[in-house]
Amino acid sequence: MFFLTQKLLPLINDGARIVMISSGLTRTIIPESTPYASMKGAIDVLTRYLAKELGPRRIAVNVVAPAAIATDFSGGVVRDNPELNKRVAGMTALGRVGQPDDTDPMISSRFLRTIVGSTPIASKSRAVWRSKRESSGVSGGGCVS
Repeated sequence: MFFLTQKLLPLINDGARIVMISSGLTRTIIPESTPYASMKGAIDVLTRYLAKELGPRRIAVNVVAPAAIATDFSGGVVRDNPELNKRVAGMTALGRVGQPDDTDPMISSRFLRTIVGSTPIASKSRAVWRSKRESSGVSGGGCVS
């Protein structure tokens, strides 16, 4: 992501936005997910730094962190394994595993144009924004107008 963004920056217009994709695994621990979760955690940090560095160009940079989505990821394990699907669904507010279309509204949200350097957490029942300030215990932050 770093090198791709670095190469594309000269082509990105001022006032544009960049939306990175992270994972709910950056906030929870699941055995044998260390490589994936740590890589996604790096995307979270990269997003905050890019948001600050690209602010003068009015480029909004955010990361969307969905929970488990029924896709081909890991061989479709969440989608195709009924037992795992049921277990994951039992941990969600709506009692179901996320579908690929569930993340589209978050990624295309006009609201992300006024939020910078934050992580909208797509939890299937609502979106929760966690900014660097909020996650460090300081209230507020994340919004710019």
